[in-house]
Amino acid sequence: MNGTTKKRITISIVIFILLIILSIFVKIRFDIYQHESKMHDYLISKGYKEEEILKINCELSILPKYPVYVTFKDEPDHTYLYSYSATSGWFQFPPQGEYDPRKFKHLETK
Repeated sequence: MNGTTKKRITISIVIFILLIILSIFVKIRFDIYQHESKMHDYLISKGYKEEEILKINCELSILPKYPVYVTFKDEPDHTYLYSYSATSGWFQFPPQGEYDPRKFKHLETK
C-alpha cells in the first residue's frame, strides 16, 4: 500500500465515524422532538388550552430515557415530570419528597 491509499482509507474511516456520530445525534434530536410533540398533543387531548402551557421540554436521560418536563402558566414554579411508554401511554410522576397535593393544580390521578 502506498501513502495515498493509506490516506484515503484513513479519511474514509474518519468520515464513516463522523457520519455514525451525526446520525446518532440526529436520531436523539428527532426522538426529543417527537416526545415534546406527543406531550403537547396529549395535554391538548386532556383539555388544556395552548395558552395554559408555558413550556414543554424533553431531554435524554438514563431512566426514563426521555423524560418530558411540563410547566404551566398558572404554576410557573412547579414542573411536572412525564414519561411515555408504548404499552401504557403517558405517566405523570408524583412530585419528589413529601408534598401537599392541594398545592399542585395539574396532578393527574389514574
